[in-house]
Amino acid sequence: MEDQVKKTVRAYLKKAHQEMESAKILFEKEFYDQTVSSCYYCVFHATKAALESIQVTTVSHKQTAIQFHNHFVKTEKVSKHFGEILKELSQNRSFADYDITWAAQKNEAEEALQKASAFLSVIEEILKIGSSKESLGV
Repeated sequence: MEDQVKKTVRAYLKKAHQEMESAKILFEKEFYDQTVSSCYYCVFHATKAALESIQVTTVSHKQTAIQFHNHFVKTEKVSKHFGEILKELSQNRSFADYDITWAAQKNEAEEALQKASAFLSVIEEILKIGSSKESLGV
């Protein structure tokens, strides 16, 4: 990867890790809606890192999901399962952020944490970037 592309990828991965850490703290405080939202943003930023690594830039959440599907799911760089995680967490984030009648339960927030963590790990493996905080500049 070119230097600027690497910097951009690392910046997105740093944000993904920050969202994961935020999600864990929010979970401990029993803020389950916010946990779900942060898990989505962890996955979203990891997705952006993957796309930037192949020099695909997106300007919306929907476009990001479509391009991830086209470049990583359809090409089998990741299993379909990870495309489903992105879709599910996106939907749940919308409920958590905008639907005042919806409330994430503890088990849903815990599942979101597990899925976001697995997604981030897979993206880092694809990009061959370790998750150490030093390598990400965290």
